[in-house]
Amino acid sequence: MMFHPQKDMFHNDAHQALRALFVEKRKRIGLTEETLAAKMNCDISFINEIESGSGPIAFLDIERLCDSLIISLTEMEAIFKSNSFFR
Repeated sequence: MMFHPQKDMFHNDAHQALRALFVEKRKRIGLTEETLAAKMNCDISFINEIESGSGPIAFLDIERLCDSLIISLTEMEAIFKSNSFFR
């Protein structure tokens, strides 16, 4: 029987790589967590949860982060191709 506790669903290699991409991109374009939160019209605690890995990432949140951080489909694709998440 294949059973994955919910917490493991959000701490696999692909999700960790995705979180790392968000942090790296935010820093590379010179945004603080505060300015990213303002740009996304959300609370800074949301950004902290995403970046620290303490909470799940919904698809709509991924889309909002990619739009706000100007992350291309190519950058996203590289994350998932290099991890066994979708193999």
